[in-house]
Amino acid sequence: MKKLWCILTLILTMAGCDKGISDFQSQNFIKYYGEAIGAQGFDVLEISGGYVVAGFNSTALYKKQVFVVKTDKAGNTIWARQFGTSHNEEGHIVRTVNSEYYTLGIKTNDITGIKNSFLLKIGSQGDSLTTFTFGDPSYSLVVNDMVVDEEAFYLAGESYQNNPSQPDYYFAKFTLDGNEIWQRTMAAAGSQSFNKIFVSQEGGIILLGTTNAVIGSTYTHISVVEFDELGLPFYPKELDAQANQQFGDAIRTDNQIIVAINVESGSSTTPRLVSLSDQSLEILWQSNSTLGAPITSMASSPQGTISLFGEKGNVIILSQINSTGTVVLESSMVKQLAGSVRAAISTSDKGWALVGTTAPDYGTMMQLIKTDAELFLFEP
Repeated sequence: MKKLWCILTLILTMAGCDKGISDFQSQNFIKYYGEAIGAQGFDVLEISGGYVVAGFNSTALYKKQVFVVKTDKAGNTIWARQFGTSHNEEGHIVRTVNSEYYTLGIKTNDITGIKNSFLLKIGSQGDSLTTFTFGDPSYSLVVNDMVVDEEAFYLAGESYQNNPSQPDYYFAKFTLDGNEIWQRTMAAAGSQSFNKIFVSQEGGIILLGTTNAVIGSTYTHISVVEFDELGLPFYPKELDAQANQQFGDAIRTDNQIIVAINVESGSSTTPRLVSLSDQSLEILWQSNSTLGAPITSMASSPQGTISLFGEKGNVIILSQINSTGTVVLESSMVKQLAGSVRAAISTSDKGWALVGTTAPDYGTMMQLIKTDAELFLFEP
């Protein structure tokens, strides 16, 4: 009887110690997903109780398959699913509507090299519901960004229908069932691509990208084009360039659009920030970033702090500015973490989550980093 009582006491004690996930565990973690032979992360989405991460995982035959992982709030895997088998396929963007997940992917034909974009609709348990494919098998169509609302999704990218080596602007609007509302391309003498799309509540659309078709210039410029709700353009705007400009990222915050531009001059790259009014598209302020590496992603918090992320030599570099472009945290003041970053978001607990890939020393896996508002994981 005494032995039985001890066993019951032990069981009750252990049960009382099960406190679930602590706040610290949910606010600070580094997690890896996929196979070490080849997996990468491209986008992360915060959901109630956790995250959804999209990228690709490699099979034993080194085929890339779309890889989507749903986690709890501490980054522990709830489910992980792979989709696609015929060609190399990558999941680049993940969004959610009504507890379903829309993953934008790019498929590369192994024989022809033609790239086509597709949208994979996934249920809350990771089951594949349907797939929509954009473009035509005879030419490449690459979608670089997507916005989803309760009735439709908007696409922004580049079309190679007219020239296999010089893309044209591509943008479109579809219903959530994959039915076309409108599709548009804009052609010019050079190459141009849309990288980011913003949609207002009134239906106005602002697209940002790059173009080298600016008359009188030999450089690649950052372009900004505004459209109405029918996808009809207003006069485009190009940001002046004294050297080649490559698009880094853009965010919309505090009635402005902040664009990260990586300016190439010779063998060096200088990250630069330009703020545009989201109403008039006039420049509000601009400054050189002190990040010390090309900017790959940005994220803004409700408190007005904007984190800039880049990578150099297989390490992640971080700095922060406020909404007027003033540096509030130098990259030299924080620790550099191993790996790369492709997307970053601010989280509901006022922290930050970023997804990318592990450094080669750790194999090649999808990496999700979550740190709190005080940047605990980046403390020196």
